[in-house]
Amino acid sequence: MYGKEKFIETYKKLVLFYESRNDKNNLRELENLEMEELNFEIAMAYIKTSDFNDLQRIIYKIGNVKNIGLLAYEAFKYYKEIGTIEKFDLFFEKLNLDDKTNFFISEFLIRIYIEMNRFELAEKKLLFLETGKKIEYYFLIAKELKGKEEQNYYIEKAHSVIVGLKTTSEKILALIKLTYLTIEQKSFENRNPYLEEAYHLYLLTENISIDTTKEFIILFRIYKKYDVFLNLLEKKAKFYKEAIKIKEMEAIKTEFVRSINTYLWGDDLEVFEDFMKSYNEVQLKDGELEYEELYELIHQIKRYVNKDVYEKFDKISQNLYDKPNTLYFVNQYLKNLKNI
Repeated sequence: MYGKEKFIETYKKLVLFYESRNDKNNLRELENLEMEELNFEIAMAYIKTSDFNDLQRIIYKIGNVKNIGLLAYEAFKYYKEIGTIEKFDLFFEKLNLDDKTNFFISEFLIRIYIEMNRFELAEKKLLFLETGKKIEYYFLIAKELKGKEEQNYYIEKAHSVIVGLKTTSEKILALIKLTYLTIEQKSFENRNPYLEEAYHLYLLTENISIDTTKEFIILFRIYKKYDVFLNLLEKKAKFYKEAIKIKEMEAIKTEFVRSINTYLWGDDLEVFEDFMKSYNEVQLKDGELEYEELYELIHQIKRYVNKDVYEKFDKISQNLYDKPNTLYFVNQYLKNLKNI
């Protein structure tokens, strides 16, 4: 075995020698030896000598599609190293690959083209992928183009493909991702059609995970749609409250309490906490405030916070009047504050 390996290594050195001399005739002679171990090196030599006709002949001799993908990557590194990355476009564009090979290496090439910022070439390769993968790569390209005008094209393309997803839950999650991609754009500052579309599907669907509900809670708070935000939070609070009744879930009751209040008050949870800890009525009521009493307390906060914080608290508290499960967790939180 050792002797054969040494023999192969000698021939590999010959490939490099003929490649350095641009000796295509002797490279073809080595190829005619039909030594499988040499085919990859010979294929790379054809790439480096820009001999695409010979490359077309040997491409299927180098092994499976994984090896063809590896060859593409090595070609990419080579062109990048010598500063002629634009030549990589010729590498697979000039080869007549069958559909099966195109399918298997498309993802590999897409990633390379994205790294090269050749998004139009990446998009051509998306034709070979199934719907979920197409959306994934449209998202990736759109993310790379963040803050640039071209981003909108790929966002729209992603949206047009989403309709092809098989299940409603898949469509909802994809639209949520699209919302996050567009959330900083000025044109989506006040409303986001992708979020609205996702929420419309959410309302029509019965089997929605608690994690999906969580994403909507975050997004509707960002867009200051406090009525929708509180309706969703009430669903989550109901789920948590019911979970607490299960014996093994009792151990994480404190985590549930903190989680709901973190969603409710957001970045200003500490403002709410500091005020409530120092307010005598909380101690007198022992953390059992009715809605009206909590609403009055929120109005007292006005003297201690800036206008924006107060307006947020006010809008949230206005929408708490028919949210018994969320209010339950607010009171649990107040009880915990008494013990600090």
